[in-house]
Amino acid sequence: MTDMKYFKHIIFVMSLLAFVFSSCEPRIELDEGQWGDHAIITNVLLFIIEEEEHELQEQYVNGETTTGIRRYFISSNSVIDLEAATVVVEVPGDTDLTNVGLVIRHEAVKIEPLDDAPKAGYLDDFSQGPYTYRVISADGTKREWTISFSLI
Repeated sequence: MTDMKYFKHIIFVMSLLAFVFSSCEPRIELDEGQWGDHAIITNVLLFIIEEEEHELQEQYVNGETTTGIRRYFISSNSVIDLEAATVVVEVPGDTDLTNVGLVIRHEAVKIEPLDDAPKAGYLDDFSQGPYTYRVISADGTKREWTISFSLI
């Protein structure tokens, strides 16, 4: 009888441990409150997409080519005013802003386009700027940034 009681205790403890270990998944969460205000844009770049032919290399030696697309940045300098939350992107004077993409470099956790502003990362018409984007920091700070373009 003692062996049966001991066996029941072992089964109970093992069942309890199995429940505890199966219900407690590892958790890695961002403690968003500790990071402070980082609703900051650090740079804005414009890009275009161009089609190119590339010679296949790596394992191919027969001179075949393939067609692909490549993203080219057409701007490199942005004038950023942290106090006013504005960015002026300097682009070459002959740039057609009706089919370009925007890359926003930032320290935030999220950026939302406002008032029909084009989404960053996609080709779109940026000729009707300036545009406003809400930049949200990990601590919940929200700041509205205005992005405009200067043809130089």
